[in-house]
Amino acid sequence: MPSVKGRLVKFMLQHRHVFQFKLKKEMIDWNKYESLLQFRQEVEEGAGKFGKMPDDIQVTPVQIGRLYTEWISPAQATRNQAMLYFSVEGM
Repeated sequence: MPSVKGRLVKFMLQHRHVFQFKLKKEMIDWNKYESLLQFRQEVEEGAGKFGKMPDDIQVTPVQIGRLYTEWISPAQATRNQAMLYFSVEGM
């Protein structure tokens, strides 16, 4: 069962349009790379209030078929190991 904090964060992400004083939820086409860039910008603006991404983190855009995503790696990362993360929960 998700924690109270986890449920609060999920609620805030799902209803972020309300916090931006918009009545209607914006529909995002996740098949477009521009949508990913716009979402990242919004997330980074929000995260900027709490800190920033470390300078030694490299973000590389990747396209897998029709899916646009990002490869995120720290500067000291080894090339023979990786952590794979899938997020299947819709927002």
